[in-house]
Amino acid sequence: MSKEQRRTILFLLAFGAAFYAMALHFPLSGDDWQWGSHHAIEIPRLNGRYLGNLTAIMLAKMVWLRPIVMAMAVTASVYFVSAISARISGAKSRAPMLLTALLFMLLTPAIMRQVYPWSSGFANYVLPTMFVLGTIFFFVRKPDAKAWYIAAVCAWAILGQFFVEHITLYAVAASLFVTGWYIVKYKRLHPFLTALTATYVAGAALMFMHGAYGAEDLYGSHPMPTGLRELLGNVSENYFDVISPHGIANNMFLNVLIVVAVLLLIRSSDKLKTRYTWGVGIAACISLFPVYVFLRQLHPHLPYARLVRYFDGVMSALFFVGFVAAVCLFMPQSKHKRLVLFALGSVAILLAPLMGIRPLGPRLFFIVYAMLVLAAVSVIMHLKERRLLPQSKMLADLWRVAASVALAAMFVMFFGVYRRIHNAAEQRQVFIEQQLAQTDLTQEEVWIYMPHLPFEHYVWVGTPTSYWNGLMYRRFHNIPNNVRFKFISYDDWQRGNFS
Repeated sequence: MSKEQRRTILFLLAFGAAFYAMALHFPLSGDDWQWGSHHAIEIPRLNGRYLGNLTAIMLAKMVWLRPIVMAMAVTASVYFVSAISARISGAKSRAPMLLTALLFMLLTPAIMRQVYPWSSGFANYVLPTMFVLGTIFFFVRKPDAKAWYIAAVCAWAILGQFFVEHITLYAVAASLFVTGWYIVKYKRLHPFLTALTATYVAGAALMFMHGAYGAEDLYGSHPMPTGLRELLGNVSENYFDVISPHGIANNMFLNVLIVVAVLLLIRSSDKLKTRYTWGVGIAACISLFPVYVFLRQLHPHLPYARLVRYFDGVMSALFFVGFVAAVCLFMPQSKHKRLVLFALGSVAILLAPLMGIRPLGPRLFFIVYAMLVLAAVSVIMHLKERRLLPQSKMLADLWRVAASVALAAMFVMFFGVYRRIHNAAEQRQVFIEQQLAQTDLTQEEVWIYMPHLPFEHYVWVGTPTSYWNGLMYRRFHNIPNNVRFKFISYDDWQRGNFS
């Protein structure tokens, strides 16, 4: 084992241990109360998310296992993204791994709270992302592998088909596209790609054979638009209100990295002289976008809100198209270029089925974010491979130290936040039990106080304010159904202010 391999293993172990320490303090929230109750056994028969449902039940019921699975899955995803890019370039440096780990911890708050601390969101969105990234890595590692290796990877790949619908459809569409491209280019079948495509199609068929799809009254199923006008209305509302902000615009740190990478790519390209106008246009378009988003966050409530939202969506689309155009026009033909275009094409494929369905949540964009990270890191590795980045050893060491300190600081901050949330959730339950012990539960309706949690924007539905979540919370904690909650703020609870 080389020195660099030992360092990589130590880094992954350290990242996994830090994530495990943070995940130890993730509270159960939202659907977790349902998955953890005795009613959870009824849920897997409601749709085709077989592994997603079963994993959510397991994580909600086996609290000791939850941080282990979470730490392993996120660490594996970080490794797969960085290893795919490094494998393409033949790099041995752990620099892409450090950058990838940093980006995975810089998720937007809206996405992060729905995929890391929320067990149900983690089970249905992080795990299938890990399986997709793992499949890409295993293929890149040995594209001309023997039959036993192909069979093992196909067994891994099909597991990812039973979590969430849009990722299942993406796997089918992406594999069909890549296989078709290979056939057109090389006039023959690729055994590995053909096997993966068949595996993904079979997995999708097994998922969508479930009777829940097509029904409108079952969990996880929503009626599709019935006409062209309704479909276009859904597409417009979904894109401008959800897809644009959560899929592209709000990824501030990632977007800044993309801008830097694209500017360096254009500036160092041999084709800039003949495509100067394109280069200037693309550079201006993508450079203005993070500045615009930053200014919009400073002034979120502007007049003509709907028109502003449309303009936001147009700016997001131009930023993404500019990224694609920069890669197509200024990146030389190479494995890196194909990988970046594959990742950006994956973003488009993943977003397409989300245009016409409702409701949409930020958690659906975790895999989109992961693909954008893969694209950005791959461009950076391309620049490094061609020695287009600063070659100073002092700058490289300074980057490693700064990134390591930033990553450690984020873990310390999140550990403190979730530790406080976890402790408050336990204290809240003790407080509720004390109220129940002092209350006559034979009455037709009983009211008790339910405090909110601190830092509640870091968790998904930390307090059961809706009827459904209140019902699930009562079932999970064995609270009688005639009990009703009076919600008070965390600060009022701590001060004893119950007025």
